[in-house]
Amino acid sequence: MNRDVIIVGGGFSGLAAGVQLAKAGYSPLVLERRQSLGGRAFSFTHNETGDTVDNGQHVLMQCCDAVTEFLHTIESEAVHFENRFSIPFIDNQGSTHCLDSPSWLPPTIGLFIAFLKFGPTTLKDALGLNRAAASYKTPPKGLSVSNWLDETRQSDSIRNSFWHPLCISVMNAAPEVAPARELVSVLFEAFTRPGGAHMGWSTVGLSNLYPKQAKSYIEGNGGEVRNGATVTSLKRDESGIVLALRDDSALTGSAVILSVPPPRVSELLKTMCPDLSDRLEAYTPSPILGINLWFDRPILDKPFVGFLGYTIEWAFNKKILFGPADQASPGHVTLVVSASTDLLPESDETLVAIGLRDLRKAGLIGEDEEPIHSLIIHEKQATYLRPYASNPIPAETKIPGLYLAGDWTDTGLPPTIEGAVRSGNRAAGLVIEQLETQKPRD
Repeated sequence: MNRDVIIVGGGFSGLAAGVQLAKAGYSPLVLERRQSLGGRAFSFTHNETGDTVDNGQHVLMQCCDAVTEFLHTIESEAVHFENRFSIPFIDNQGSTHCLDSPSWLPPTIGLFIAFLKFGPTTLKDALGLNRAAASYKTPPKGLSVSNWLDETRQSDSIRNSFWHPLCISVMNAAPEVAPARELVSVLFEAFTRPGGAHMGWSTVGLSNLYPKQAKSYIEGNGGEVRNGATVTSLKRDESGIVLALRDDSALTGSAVILSVPPPRVSELLKTMCPDLSDRLEAYTPSPILGINLWFDRPILDKPFVGFLGYTIEWAFNKKILFGPADQASPGHVTLVVSASTDLLPESDETLVAIGLRDLRKAGLIGEDEEPIHSLIIHEKQATYLRPYASNPIPAETKIPGLYLAGDWTDTGLPPTIEGAVRSGNRAAGLVIEQLETQKPRD
């Protein structure tokens, strides 16, 4: 069966591409191998409490224009943004600090003022931000974040209290291996426009935020979303790109968007595009650890707090994040450790113990206080990291009609939801250009 465009993968990037194509009047077919949509960003119901649990805690910034527009298009408005840049922290002595910028100041000046007031940093540290800001408009290429911090002469104290936590959280990678180009791009978008760095989050579980709404939009505009459809191989012939499916059926698309992780793309392209397949083998998975704990009381009085000098990096109060929009118990907190490779061998019991140790040290729970329930979610392939010295991979391939989408492609951003949506939009735009040129002329 011939189609104008087939999208392989039903996560943020694939659904974003499908929505863009449907919006433009095309009828995309989205194939997802699993029985549910969402890719690496989904939620489920916790059996013991009935709470909605995300497979990974995601936050947004107000500069995430592609996500905002995507959600608006599919009529999903369940995202909250703060009205100022304000991030609370607890240091390893249990003292609290807040990185807070007055909303009426220009962003770069506001950030400078925020660091002047921030306990872990000094005037000298804050002045050093100007050297970093000089890179914003021309992000460095071929450097790790550590290399870039060295070049811009950032102090140890501001690295430990800001740059390193930011890098690990945003890039899901240690500064020594994270590409500086993408982190600097985020800084440019967040801190050079009013309100760009204001934090935000979904007020419902991820599966309630976008998969069903995107499917409804695509199918309501003439497209199709098919679950349980696994593509086993690709080839190109005179009719287009032929996809073989596990059920022994085949589909042909004039254009195909592969919106799946690098290992899967590498596998599918071994014959068609071996050079690209080999490049993708260098992309390494980076895990994110979520320690979900339920206490018999609220242990946080704010939506989230950052931890400086601990194993855990963030704690999120799920009841405040969701509010009345989704189910969360008052005592449910999610502790997050990004780039958590070193913790992969640890048992669930050990990981819970690490979380409790850090909460006690921070003064958030008593020495004898224990959770009622716990749930460990270690997403081993949460994101994929390219070698920082290599060029990112674009959406367009050398195979006519074959395009790539995903947070790991060249979006200029780290592997984030915003990057995923932008990649889907970009791939859809290339497909539209192709299909428009193929239309018969009167």
